[in-house]
Amino acid sequence: MIRLVVSILCLVLINFTLTRVNAQHKFNSFYLQQNIENRIDNLMCVHEAGPCFYQLCDPSSQLSSSKVFKCARGLVFDEKNQKCIWSLPWHSCQQSSENNFTDTTSTYLSTPESNFSLNETTEENKLVNFLSRNMNQRIRDFRSYNDSIVLSNDDHGEYAYIVVPVKITKNNRMEEPRPKTKSKKKSKKKNKKPIVNLDEIYKYKKVCYVTNWSQYRPKPAQFLPENVDPFLCTHIVYAFAYIDNYTLTIRTIEENDEEMYKRINDLKYKNPKLKTMLGIGGWNMASEEFSAMSNTKENRERFIRHAIRFLRFYNFDGIDLDWEFPGDRGGSPQDKPNFTKLIKEFRKAIADESIEEEKEQIILSIAVAAGKKRIDQGYEVKEIAPELDFINLMAFDFHGNWDDKTGMNAPLYNHENATGIDSEYNQDWAVSYWIKNGCPPHKLVLGLPAYGRTFHLKDKRKSGLLAKTLQDDAMSGKYTQTAGFLSFYEICQVKKNTNWTQVWQPQSKSHYLHKDHDWISYDDIKSFQLRTAYVVAKKLGGIFIWSIDMDDFNGKFCDQGAFPLIKNSMSLLMDYLPEWYSSNVNQKEKILVKSSKIQNSIDPNVFYVLKDELNIVEDELDADFELVKQNKIRNELVLLLSQQPEKFLPISLTESFNCNNKKKGLYRDPLDCTKYYFCDNLSNNEGLTTKPLQCPQNQFFNLQTCNCESKSLSNNKCVKLIETYCDLPKIKKL
Repeated sequence: MIRLVVSILCLVLINFTLTRVNAQHKFNSFYLQQNIENRIDNLMCVHEAGPCFYQLCDPSSQLSSSKVFKCARGLVFDEKNQKCIWSLPWHSCQQSSENNFTDTTSTYLSTPESNFSLNETTEENKLVNFLSRNMNQRIRDFRSYNDSIVLSNDDHGEYAYIVVPVKITKNNRMEEPRPKTKSKKKSKKKNKKPIVNLDEIYKYKKVCYVTNWSQYRPKPAQFLPENVDPFLCTHIVYAFAYIDNYTLTIRTIEENDEEMYKRINDLKYKNPKLKTMLGIGGWNMASEEFSAMSNTKENRERFIRHAIRFLRFYNFDGIDLDWEFPGDRGGSPQDKPNFTKLIKEFRKAIADESIEEEKEQIILSIAVAAGKKRIDQGYEVKEIAPELDFINLMAFDFHGNWDDKTGMNAPLYNHENATGIDSEYNQDWAVSYWIKNGCPPHKLVLGLPAYGRTFHLKDKRKSGLLAKTLQDDAMSGKYTQTAGFLSFYEICQVKKNTNWTQVWQPQSKSHYLHKDHDWISYDDIKSFQLRTAYVVAKKLGGIFIWSIDMDDFNGKFCDQGAFPLIKNSMSLLMDYLPEWYSSNVNQKEKILVKSSKIQNSIDPNVFYVLKDELNIVEDELDADFELVKQNKIRNELVLLLSQQPEKFLPISLTESFNCNNKKKGLYRDPLDCTKYYFCDNLSNNEGLTTKPLQCPQNQFFNLQTCNCESKSLSNNKCVKLIETYCDLPKIKKL
């Protein structure tokens, strides 16, 4: 009986306790909801100083400017959960200390009754997430008021921070850091000029793009920053970062982009002359964000201001704007003039920042289209070219599996059957059109693809150029895993299968392979060397490779060593642009270059060439190669001239021909076959005088007949020569 009474009493006591607990929980939940709803206007946001500082979100609130709080070392503020959390310790603000900051390890709560965590239970988390619909708008308002922080939200509504360091003064005003000056006696700003790296003006550009998605390819094709040879290229462009569609400023794409930025820039410890740049945009981003950002002066200024700080913070030397394409793919008709405004304002801001911070100017380049339609609708060439350091011409993807017939991916010239718009789909046409529209040749950098395009033949018996194709079922690679696309190293694997037929297309100067229904257009060492020769002959600014991670970077696929495409093309370019040493160059500029970079033992007005012939590509005769052969020895010029000067013949660039030490007679100009000279005795018989002569239009001087002849009447090529005396029994080529 006693046990029964005790049991009943226990049950009553338990029931009473549970009732009190439930009542208290309901009261706490109600109190929590009321508290949060009452304090929704007092939500905290990350402060401009960095992710470990925070303040009230509402910019109109008087309290928002009265106090800034700081998380404890190693913690950053999480806006979603309204508390400080652990994060990576890379943020610079973790080391800073300000007297007016309050250190804390939890969210800012000003009243005793608010001392609870907002994520203690699942039910409370749901409540916070429900109320965060208003929080997101508050944060966006805060962001628009303070544009130093980039906010990007993914599909789950979370936030990522890209931090630019700023200084917080005692009155809570935000200022960019300024270098400390040793002395107040400085020259006036009016007399200051931007700091310019002469190499960016006078050197060939050898630009290599590195993609941030190549790290995810299966081994051995996985490409990491440590796989880059820092001595192959003059510029490394890390592709890509995006423009955030809300803030219209730079944001990262991959989770480890910030780590990759550091690893790419660490290459400069190995080669201090290497320049690193950040590519913004790309095909996947299209035009919408670029168009919105460039649409107003305020948006452009915000983007430029943030971009410069972003580049400096991550130690990049420049920025490559890869807008594909203005006025198209989500753009507007106003993109063309707006892009011009963006570039001009960017150039001015770069110059101002260089003067203010006493740093070398940030490099500014763009990647541009090669097709007439997109050039006409997207670029005011004459306006933008003077403002840019160089222009990367994407001279590839002229044909692909989107077509209904086979075609070359990156033809140098027209093939014989090209008609209509197809006659414009080649690199030579694109280069000529850009130059015709006002782009200086030395600013144009020709793009070369380290990949091929694949097609699926409609009839395997018809496998030539312009054969009918089906747009589906195009071949993909084991590593790149994209239909209609093969990297160079994947093509090397295909070629090892002897069942494939390889064809050289002489007009396009490219290859194609075919087997059964598969058809591949691609370029190799031979075609890359021909395009390098073209760059020299056209006096372009250099070449760029898209992309370095698709060359055989580890030498495991093609049996040609590491980076066979890049090593056998970029290495043919000498260091300095030869046209800058002609008589057209301002003498002051020439002296600057000579004193800063050129060896004193080498005359900058003389082009030294080897007398012996260099067989770069044995089975291809091309006049342009004569110039490449001259350029090939430039990098080893000092050593060779000092050891074996008898092997070199100097050619003056300030004076194309001189009769000194020559016998009387007719000579053709060594570089220009439309010019010739008569070396005649002086009146005092103490030497020879040079009489320059010019062939009529569309004629050149033929050394075999010693006459000017029409080009159509002779099969002789207009080659560059050393020996040009017209009665030589045999012409000795370089």
